[in-house]
Amino acid sequence: MKKISILFCFLMGAFLSNAQCVIDTTQVPAGSFFAPAVFPCVEKTVAYNQTLQFKIPSVVNIQDFFPSPIPYTLYVDSLVIDSITGYPTGLADSTNPLNGHFYPGKGGCARVYGTTNDAPGNYPLTPHGIITLRGNPFPGVFDGDTTVSLDLLSSLGNSPFSLSLDVINQGAQCRPTGINNAKGFNAIIKTYPSPAHTTLNVDINTVDRINGSIQIVDMLGNKIYDEKIDLIGLMSKQINVSSFAKGMYTIQITDANKGFKTKFVVE
Repeated sequence: MKKISILFCFLMGAFLSNAQCVIDTTQVPAGSFFAPAVFPCVEKTVAYNQTLQFKIPSVVNIQDFFPSPIPYTLYVDSLVIDSITGYPTGLADSTNPLNGHFYPGKGGCARVYGTTNDAPGNYPLTPHGIITLRGNPFPGVFDGDTTVSLDLLSSLGNSPFSLSLDVINQGAQCRPTGINNAKGFNAIIKTYPSPAHTTLNVDINTVDRINGSIQIVDMLGNKIYDEKIDLIGLMSKQINVSSFAKGMYTIQITDANKGFKTKFVVE
């Protein structure tokens, strides 16, 4: 009897750990994709369990996805999230609905759960899937009806799909970033290559003024590069990383109230 009880408890624990979240679209502000905008940090070795609510708007602005000099209305046909990668080891998610298909005006949610022993730091998350948009062609910016990869939108650093999650030591203070960085720049930002050996390239094409800094921090949060920038338009910069120790780093571009960050590896 004791063995049956232990087995029952084990199975119930496994079931509960993968239980679906409950959809509640009232938590999502009008025009937003996700709520909350900021998740609590993950405390190392402490069980984590948070729910992200989705509500897919019927109408969006092209400036929500790409740098455009003028606003332009697009209509959302559907959003498909196949998976989200980049979680610290031991963390995972479950979605509702399970197939990850979301439609305008409809809701959904994802529960992020688990326990990690990974080093403290910021972990960019990459959603994999597509969003299908339609609208009148806008020469040079938008060709009309199209399907866009969420991987691409995530990499731009200025879209609703630019997500990240912070890991901290037990009892440490959580920075106000959590999942989903601060409001992104109206810009396309690319950093490459990864892995880098001697040089990291940073390309910025911004409509808004960025008056802030480019910083690089290691996985322990130590700042090892910091340069002030003030620009509108195009900028290409090469950062010498030949003296960096091998490992993973975070590059972040910030000003007073906006931010972009992503990871890269030095080999």
